[in-house]
Amino acid sequence: MLPYWALTRFSGHHLSDIEDAPEESRNLAGSKLEKDLSDRLRQALSEVGAPESQFLRLGL
Repeated sequence: MLPYWALTRFSGHHLSDIEDAPEESRNLAGSKLEKDLSDRLRQALSEVGAPESQFLRLGL
């Protein structure tokens, strides 16, 4: 069974600050925050020895 979000078309990356905009009305994708969070995730995955396929799947 697929999750509900897998049944829609990909419309790009989405990143929200739910403290600043709990209704998720501001998409922060493409911002410095997204780059910083992507870098942190990439580093964390490297530290735990995640396979390359995981980086590719996440677009890292």
